[in-house]
Amino acid sequence: MKVVSHGGLVRPVRAEVAIRSLLDAFADPVVLLAPVRDDQGRVVDFEYVEANAAACAFEGIQHERFLGSRMLQMHPGNLEAGTFDSYVRVLETGEPFSLDDAVYTLEASGHVRVFDVRAVRADGLVTLTWRDVTARHERVRLLAESEERYRLLAENSSDVVMRSRDNHVVWVSPSLERMLGWTPEEWIGHSLAEFGHQEDYPVVQDALQRMDAGESIVMRVRVVDKTGTLHWVELHARTYLDASGTPNGVLSSFRTVDEEVAAAAALERLARFDALTGLLNRHEAFRVIQAAGSRRRRPGDQLAVLFCDVDRFKDINDEHGHAAGDAVLREFALRISETVRRDDLVARFGGDEFVVLLEGVHDLAEVVGIAEKIRVAASRPVRHDGMAISSSVSIGAALAPPGGDTEQLLNRADTAMYEAKRAGRNRVVAIDDRHTPAGLDVDPDRPSS
Repeated sequence: MKVVSHGGLVRPVRAEVAIRSLLDAFADPVVLLAPVRDDQGRVVDFEYVEANAAACAFEGIQHERFLGSRMLQMHPGNLEAGTFDSYVRVLETGEPFSLDDAVYTLEASGHVRVFDVRAVRADGLVTLTWRDVTARHERVRLLAESEERYRLLAENSSDVVMRSRDNHVVWVSPSLERMLGWTPEEWIGHSLAEFGHQEDYPVVQDALQRMDAGESIVMRVRVVDKTGTLHWVELHARTYLDASGTPNGVLSSFRTVDEEVAAAAALERLARFDALTGLLNRHEAFRVIQAAGSRRRRPGDQLAVLFCDVDRFKDINDEHGHAAGDAVLREFALRISETVRRDDLVARFGGDEFVVLLEGVHDLAEVVGIAEKIRVAASRPVRHDGMAISSSVSIGAALAPPGGDTEQLLNRADTAMYEAKRAGRNRVVAIDDRHTPAGLDVDPDRPSS
């Protein structure tokens, strides 16, 4: 017994009051259980001999009524659940009892709850405490379901899902093996640079900086499969946030888009190149000529254009058919490409018209010399379907005038080409600032150099 002084009076404070105050300080329910035995000394029930405020609130019963009640009368489910036998073993052996996530149906309400339970022996009694962890259990269950859905999605998706940190793979889905032949284990822990194309590195670095600024990224890069073959993939990536909302690497998904890239390249080629001859088309040639005309040039570095037109092309189509006409155009495209210099531009301007852009020429005589080689190459018969089809071209040549624009240059070459037609076809007519359009007429009967 402890004695304290208060207001000049001395009064006893019972140990039971101190114990009760201590128990009430616990947020979790705590009860003391005394065994109830039968005539053979077997424990057949437990009597509540003490309970804290949390236990009374949990049971919804006043403290005075709680004490003296029996466990199996209030909660018979303990017998079926096996917890009653566990409490008996605590009493008889002294070994503590611990049970997490115990599912129990409350008798009064019928509600299913989940508890963490602890029981220990103390001076012939059992101290029992429990904590309602239903909310925690539900969060864990929902998280497990979410992770399972994520796993099923990741493992069965045709796309590859990947987590990376500091440009190293942390996790990658099994679909990687179906797509690229690598197992996840062959990627995890490795640098992403090992599986990408070095030319795409600047693009990837730029994307990482944009993700640091909060952007989500969609881009196309190249990756290598296990055989060493490069594939285009479309990559969707964003910053990965952990449970606390802290950035912790990159979460991405990707799929191969080789066919899409090839189709896009084909469309781009169609937009830039002539389908029949493979040469640049009119639109792309005009763009390149404009760019060439806008560049500053040193003396002796001049720009020139040859405008070529197949002579009597309609007669070839009428006499031999359009397939033969196409063969003539394809052959002429090949011959002109093989005749000019490597850096010269050759384009089909439409129909039977071709344009050659010559850069770095010194004078008009050099331009005429190149044009004459083209005329001679084009004059050889074209073999098609067992036939030898005779053909020739008329060529107009023009140097870019000082300060002249691209359209003016093309018009001058076109004008010179029509002069070649009027002069009898199968010839070269050149023009510059000092000559009339017919000023430099190359006679086709003159031996070519």
